[in-house]
Amino acid sequence: MVLDMQPKPTEEPKKEPAPISDVEQYKEVTSMMRYYNDKIFDTFKMYIQLASAIAGGYVWLRIQAGPTALDLARYVAPALTLLVGIGAILLIAINLGSWWGYRKRLSELLNRPNLRPEFPRNGYQEVIMGVFILLASAGAFWYFTR
Repeated sequence: MVLDMQPKPTEEPKKEPAPISDVEQYKEVTSMMRYYNDKIFDTFKMYIQLASAIAGGYVWLRIQAGPTALDLARYVAPALTLLVGIGAILLIAINLGSWWGYRKRLSELLNRPNLRPEFPRNGYQEVIMGVFILLASAGAFWYFTR
């Protein structure tokens, strides 16, 4: 017979979380909407910076380096450009989806159905960013592989 020497844990009563006031919910929702909006623009800026660095590196190799480095860059630069472009479009879409959810919550919180997000009215900037990224990546791909 084995004796269990471990003390039995006492169960504490579960505490209900304190209710959050409407004002606090409003502050939280609007701060998260601002956060995701900033992330969308940060992603676009990141794409511009990375695509510029890739293009600049390719141009530098084309001017300075020998044919061996340029041959390698003709494969690496388009792949990097497409990877950065696809990643930026995905990040913008994910952040827009999160913003969209918080906007719906804000509409419910304020009981104002006219604040519900609607496409394309509440997503046209992101669509323009996505089209720009797509066209810039395709143009860079064409330039690097010609």
